[in-house]
Amino acid sequence: MTFYKPEIKRILFATDLSENAGRAFGYAASMADAHGATVTILHVLEKIPPKAELMVILFEGYESREDLQKKTEAEILDQTKSFLEGYCAAFEGKFPACPLMVDAVVVETGDPVKRILHHAHHGGYDAVVMGSRGFGLIQGIWMGSTSRGVLRQCKVPVFIVPPEQKDEQSSGPNRYDDPNRVDRVDGGS
Repeated sequence: MTFYKPEIKRILFATDLSENAGRAFGYAASMADAHGATVTILHVLEKIPPKAELMVILFEGYESREDLQKKTEAEILDQTKSFLEGYCAAFEGKFPACPLMVDAVVVETGDPVKRILHHAHHGGYDAVVMGSRGFGLIQGIWMGSTSRGVLRQCKVPVFIVPPEQKDEQSSGPNRYDDPNRVDRVDGGS
């Protein structure tokens, strides 16, 4: 058996800006920190169906489809940057180089699976990190089907981060997060 130690220098982080995306970014940042890698943040806006787009243009008072698209992309870019700044600020002690490890923030329109695969295959990335079953801004469940599509077709390793599971027995977010917790196995009181 041959041992292979992968070189991880560029990470593609695909986000839908959901709550689980923050958790997934933690994995991307931790991986980047451990390997001295950079992270590119990618958010893909799905195209709005033409009839829905026309209604938004009419009701919101946009001049044209291009005007709507520019406005939407600018808002998402701002949200993505705010997301990154907030996340880096929250984990400043753990990842002091957090803002420096992000080499680009990309926001584009299209089919999320196709765009993520395009970047993964043509951008020189060593890994893709993304959450699953997040809730996107425009569509309901975005990352569930997207993560499955990317995982099936991607030629580079893909790390899928599931949403945090809430445990009814614990008072905290995850009973396994408490190093002092002892679960009884013998059924005693």
